Amino acid sequence: MTTHPAPPAGPAGIMAIATAFSRARALHAAVELDLFTVLDAGSLTAQELHARCGLHPRGAADFLDLLTVLGLLERDGDRYRNGPAATEYLVRGRPRYLGDLVRLQSEDLYPRWLHLAEALRDGRPRSGTPGQDEIFGEEYHSERARWFHDAMDGAGSSVLRELPRLLPWQDVKHVVDLGGARGTAAAGLLRAHPHLTATVFDLPQLEPLFDEHMRRLGTTGGTAFRAGDFFRDPLPACDCVVIGHVLHNWGAPERALLVARAYEALRPGGYLLVYDPMIDDGRTTAPQLVLSLNMLMMTPTGSEYTRSACREWAVAAGFEDIAMSVVPASGDTVLTARKPPAV
Repeated sequence: MTTHPAPPAGPAGIMAIATAFSRARALHAAVELDLFTVLDAGSLTAQELHARCGLHPRGAADFLDLLTVLGLLERDGDRYRNGPAATEYLVRGRPRYLGDLVRLQSEDLYPRWLHLAEALRDGRPRSGTPGQDEIFGEEYHSERARWFHDAMDGAGSSVLRELPRLLPWQDVKHVVDLGGARGTAAAGLLRAHPHLTATVFDLPQLEPLFDEHMRRLGTTGGTAFRAGDFFRDPLPACDCVVIGHVLHNWGAPERALLVARAYEALRPGGYLLVYDPMIDDGRTTAPQLVLSLNMLMMTPTGSEYTRSACREWAVAAGFEDIAMSVVPASGDTVLTARKPPAV
């Protein structure tokens, strides 16, 4: 039997849902003001923060105290400092910085969600911030595209840290990352397992970003970029295909096709590794359902999909030894599977 969270308790519970956007917008504003980076140097009074962040005295105290109630700040008398989560994830320059992802929510997804009812009526995506479409067009190498990929790296950081532990990588020599963008996942695998080589297969517009990113990470020697359309162009032969945060961009027929194409590209005994915020089969997890609606707002046919559906695509392609695990920190589900060894 499927279980669901308790329903809202009367008007107060309903209004807590209705006004949840205000808490999100407070976080969005704090990141836009770079408040947490300013506070990384030490605690400050509200008056000092007025000057450092350009805050007007009217509303500033309520804003800072709301962030304190939300657990992002701590207050000692009249002085404010970052809470533990803000220190780890919201200070610019920290390894696990999520500020770019928060900006993406604020500047692109929030405007789209204002038109959710319209999208639910006609099934078509909605526009975000003006200029966002350049990320998917000829200006894929723009500064805005760099920011977008910084945000995507933040979104995938938790699951990427798990990938080096999810397969017997000693049995793998060459990895192909379908839709691997600028190569963050591939670079992480190579740093953990230096014997590997990797090919990122993605749109030609991404190659300059890939080259730049690999130089910055120091992984140019073991990685290569192959430009093409992974629905039509030949895929490189390899020992492992990674498809991460990609299948949810399309509908079920395209997902099944990509899994089948991965099977064809793999050598006998090779591995498939898929990760996405898959929906549990009971459809009871709100974060994944929210992310699925994000895909409604952003793509013509995309959505999140259930774990059982992903398993079915792998079985239909011919994979065996199929296993699934959940990365609690991100909510992603990871599917691993193997192409049968040669007889």
